[in-house]
Amino acid sequence: MREASGEPRRNNSGEVPARFSRCLAAWLVLLAVIAPGSVFAAVPAGPRLVTVSLTDVTRKHKGERDLSRLSLRTFGPSGAQSRLLLDAPLEPGRGEVGPVPFNGPSWSADGSLLAFAGSSGSVKQVYVIGADGSGLRPVPGTKNGTEPVLSPDGHTIAFSRTRFRSHINLKDPLRTRFYASTTTWIGDLGGGRPRRLSDWRNGLESTPGSFSPDGNVLALTVRDDRLDGPRVMLAPLGGRPATELVQLAAEPAFSPDGSRVVFVGYGDRDTVHAEENHDYAAGEIYTVGVDGSGLKRLTRSKGILESAPSWDPSGRRLAFVRARGSTGFVPELDGLFPFGNAIVQINADGSCPTEILSLPRVALYGVAWQPGPGREASPISC
Repeated sequence: MREASGEPRRNNSGEVPARFSRCLAAWLVLLAVIAPGSVFAAVPAGPRLVTVSLTDVTRKHKGERDLSRLSLRTFGPSGAQSRLLLDAPLEPGRGEVGPVPFNGPSWSADGSLLAFAGSSGSVKQVYVIGADGSGLRPVPGTKNGTEPVLSPDGHTIAFSRTRFRSHINLKDPLRTRFYASTTTWIGDLGGGRPRRLSDWRNGLESTPGSFSPDGNVLALTVRDDRLDGPRVMLAPLGGRPATELVQLAAEPAFSPDGSRVVFVGYGDRDTVHAEENHDYAAGEIYTVGVDGSGLKRLTRSKGILESAPSWDPSGRRLAFVRARGSTGFVPELDGLFPFGNAIVQINADGSCPTEILSLPRVALYGVAWQPGPGREASPISC
């Protein structure tokens, strides 16, 4: 840190005087009070990525508190230059804000703002925060919202909401039926009432993935329990009906030039064999043209789960999350806390897969490249 006159004065031993250290400590405490968990500092130049992480530091002794932490942090394309933007306990209390696990963050088109699903006490909603960790605020009208996606105009946000219903059979409780539906909503960062883009219907799930570069189309993942597997749909925001881009596919993201879409595909029928016949599909990374042509498979990782693909601003690299598929009795539960999973990069043609971030007791949820001039990444050499 520099004072106005240059470097802080040092004593003969080369150490900073105690008075300066006390002032610095007081300044840091004040900063923590103003914006808990945030780091106000210049963002490093060059390519950056962001992820939500859950660090498992659970105490093993009876009666001790669970100290696991949820964080929102950015880092460079090699996994270095990590910067903490937000940090909170696994269950933030009132007055604290922490990112929600199982959800990845989203950048604004200029790379200055991040949107994420967060919680404070019992309230869950969408928040935005600056790329330097400043300006944390909730987005009005997004209560119970998850999976936010910011539009290119910097004013619009898409997110999803899920509701659960039950029909209790008093004569035979074992025949009680439960219903769930997830819908996509479009709202304004400045406030106002968001509008629902998809229908409520039991067994129907619609979640936003990515806006086209011109902001006119929203790519969705649609799951319908009446159909075989998820689909990627393109929904024009001008009122025309959504059209199917590709079947057995999820988590779409438009390329920076809008010509292609990357997604997680299940058409290769890669299967993870779990206990008690709970086998399930493991996705691979694919790209396809926005007209449905030129389907290309980029990864071939048997029994490995791949998710959350994201383009770098140049369109020459992709990042995604990779985890080993669980073979346990309830693999869906194991997948909620994928400790030891990894963030991987590849070239846009599928070459040179490179793991850049993985820690044994850390679960990583989503990854997204920071857009904006000067944030482009060159192709990986291998």
